[in-house]
Amino acid sequence: MKDIERDLVLETLAKTGGNRTASARLLGFSIRTLRNKITEYSADGVDVRHPAA
Repeated sequence: MKDIERDLVLETLAKTGGNRTASARLLGFSIRTLRNKITEYSADGVDVRHPAA
């Protein structure tokens, strides 16, 4: 189940061009929850690209 959620989060981030606010809104997460998930995925070795500053 975690893998499915991770894939959905990563696909949503890709479709929003890395926009975390839009991704969180589409997924029904708070921005804080999304940031925590991104941190968790990065710690697990998943390549989570950060939007350009």
